[in-house]
Amino acid sequence: MAENWRQTRHAHALATLQKKGRENDVECLRCHGTGMHDKHAVGGFASIQETPWMTNVQCESCHGPGANHAQNPSEKKMKMVGVKSCLTCHTEAVDPGFDFKTKFLLLNHSQKGERVED
Repeated sequence: MAENWRQTRHAHALATLQKKGRENDVECLRCHGTGMHDKHAVGGFASIQETPWMTNVQCESCHGPGANHAQNPSEKKMKMVGVKSCLTCHTEAVDPGFDFKTKFLLLNHSQKGERVED
């Protein structure tokens, strides 16, 4: 899965902000970093200097906390997501005309199982 993710735009989300000179814009970093201002996360993105390992849109951005999965991936699966999860960042204001069905295919997720509409 990680290799698939590395090929997606999510893996390079911070670079899109850097190109626009907005890499320090807290409002943008909320979606272009992982776990920033997430009440349920410990150790989320704080800044590029403090937490560079939390940049970009990583697995936990969409699938939620993954410590249990990381410890036992065969037994603890990450939650499947659908359009509702995507719309927390892909709003009409920042991504006009966002089409979940088309964009989801670009994520190159090859996991088995059904996607849930959350």
